[in-house]
Amino acid sequence: MEIRQNVQRVPTRPFVLAIAFLSLLALALTTWYTLARSPQTVSPGAVRSYAAPLYNSGPMGPDAQARDLQQRIAQIKEDGTHGH
Repeated sequence: MEIRQNVQRVPTRPFVLAIAFLSLLALALTTWYTLARSPQTVSPGAVRSYAAPLYNSGPMGPDAQARDLQQRIAQIKEDGTHGH
């Protein structure tokens, strides 16, 4: 019991306030950074994206989207003629 009586108490209120302030500052900076980096809104349909087929595992070249679209159209036409 003597040890407890001789130890001076450290005030905790300044530490709590500092931690609360730093937490709010971190949250504000994170929010600002996220909003500053978010992409601009684009109207739907303005950009069309064609996913690469699953069997294509090579690196994609500059004409990959057009080539993949042509392959998909050819496959759809081919699949349409086999069912008849």
